[in-house]
Amino acid sequence: MIQEHLPVLQVALPLVAAPLCLLLTRAMWAWLLALTVSLAALGISIVLLRGVYTGEVISYAIGGWAAPWGIEYRVDAVNAFILIIVTAISTVTLEGAGSGGNGTGGYTYRWEPAGLVSDPDIAQPTATTTGFYSLKVTDPITGCFGESIVEVVVDDATPPA
Repeated sequence: MIQEHLPVLQVALPLVAAPLCLLLTRAMWAWLLALTVSLAALGISIVLLRGVYTGEVISYAIGGWAAPWGIEYRVDAVNAFILIIVTAISTVTLEGAGSGGNGTGGYTYRWEPAGLVSDPDIAQPTATTTGFYSLKVTDPITGCFGESIVEVVVDDATPPA
């Protein structure tokens, strides 16, 4: 049953997920994977604490090799409580980091020339003049950014009623 392998999964899941996050091409996917693994680790730590709060100790011999020849994980009530604290903090931190806090999915925008748009710091400002505009989109969490030059044509014709 999977429950007997929870002590090693508590360590193995984040160790496997960390390099996978590096391989993902989009920051949102990496954040989502990290948050999912953090939530799983929090769930595992809660199950482990429920298993040891009566004073029991969970012992897991990796590869079936007992100590001193093999590695043995031991989980008691204090260890499980610390696991809950660490995984809860990581989950709350990751959840907050993904929101960005500014209502735009976390990105900041900068249009140039700033004087020719209604608001140079929003995703879709109104342009006043036909011409070439530069847009820089930045993810403040990672520092990654993208820049592009776009041609904007302002149509002065009055739309039909």
